Amino acid sequence: MVQLRCPYCGDAFEARPNVADIQKCCGKKRCKAKRKADAQAHWVSKNPDYFKGEYRRTRLWLAEHPGYQRRYRAKNPDYVRKDNAARRWRRIQARRRADIQDAWPRREIERIQGVQGADIQDTYRLRLDGLLCALAGSPAPICKTRSLVPGLGG
Repeated sequence: MVQLRCPYCGDAFEARPNVADIQKCCGKKRCKAKRKADAQAHWVSKNPDYFKGEYRRTRLWLAEHPGYQRRYRAKNPDYVRKDNAARRWRRIQARRRADIQDAWPRREIERIQGVQGADIQDTYRLRLDGLLCALAGSPAPICKTRSLVPGLGG
């Protein structure tokens, strides 16, 4: 028997006799999954153009086989249920990412809207100052008595 060391977990293992010369890792599920992921990444790096045009090719095939997806989904309700659940999950995750991205502008707009001045011109000047500070990323508070932007009097 050939003794080898697994590159993923570091444990020694006996290679299977029929594949001893090419076996790369032990038989643990985690190590085999890592090995497969590495092999796939290596293959994709060696064949970068293989999947180009896949979308177009799929669209053409579906155009030649009208109703295929409808029939497939009718025959496989479990697939449809899992696919719908996954789609809902992806949509929720996308909304969460969008909420995080939109949080800063919303906070800044609320901060600007909260500014109130003595007269209309002062209010607009303060709102403009607040907007400029928000765009510049300045954490400086909006001041009612003077401009926050140098050279804008007040």
